Amino acid sequence: MNLNTFISLLTTLCSQLNEYAGEQIADTDPLHSLGKRLDHTSRHSLPALRIYSAWLLTNSNFLVPGIGDEGLKELIVRFWKTYTESLTQLAAVFPAQFLPANVAYLLEEDSDFLGFQPLKSERSKKLWLDSSSGQQKVKPDQADRHSEDYEMLARVRELLVDGLLLAVDPVCLTDHLQTRADSHRHCQLISMV
Repeated sequence: MNLNTFISLLTTLCSQLNEYAGEQIADTDPLHSLGKRLDHTSRHSLPALRIYSAWLLTNSNFLVPGIGDEGLKELIVRFWKTYTESLTQLAAVFPAQFLPANVAYLLEEDSDFLGFQPLKSERSKKLWLDSSSGQQKVKPDQADRHSEDYEMLARVRELLVDGLLLAVDPVCLTDHLQTRADSHRHCQLISMV
């Protein structure tokens, strides 16, 4: 996977969310209110971000600052900074208490990448396996599907959950924070999800 592409996807998603920072959620229909915050570009970015996020869950131990040449070291530091800032913004714009639970079926991107070795790990198996039965989730064409807004917001929730998994990983995110400001943003992310 390409870190520059991951950074671009995160930046693209978050750039359109700036206008919603601090905006209230409609109490009558929070899913609809939150769904309106996702424009056409966001809806196309979220599936790719979920795949990148699954890759990150599996391979985060390779993204350690100090490994590789100067260019790679700088890229890794820039990636973790972008990642923490983006997830903090996502958590602010999409409060966890209003996000839907996981979907019980495979989303299109899950189905497309089923069995792809670079994404397989104990932490990423939640994409493909039902948490209660441990069996593979049903394919999208065999499921009674939720609305597009519900699926998109479930993707947002999964990105935030992945961020939490990384945040509590002793080898991962906390070792990559470079400044007090990064540490503060990291703590904000944890408290928001």
